[in-house]
Amino acid sequence: MEKEFVIQLRNGMVLSRNEALQVKVQYEIYCTQEYLEENYSKEIPLDAMHIFAINVRNRMDKYNETEEVAIEELLKTSLPALKRKEVAL
Repeated sequence: MEKEFVIQLRNGMVLSRNEALQVKVQYEIYCTQEYLEENYSKEIPLDAMHIFAINVRNRMDKYNETEEVAIEELLKTSLPALKRKEVAL
């Protein structure tokens, strides 16, 4: 039986490789969200920021794009749909 790869934090907490990857992914999403809030708060509704940040990170991974390119592409495609939903509400 193969030993599971683990990471021990300074505080003694132990994370599996999968848990560490989940932490990394969430951290990246929150960093992108913070960037969006600071730079795109006029274009993206506040209640949509987190989902938009997730979509940015997914697009970056899928198409190997930079954060800025992924944001610009999603602004062209996703934002019009978001604004239509707001009008419908």
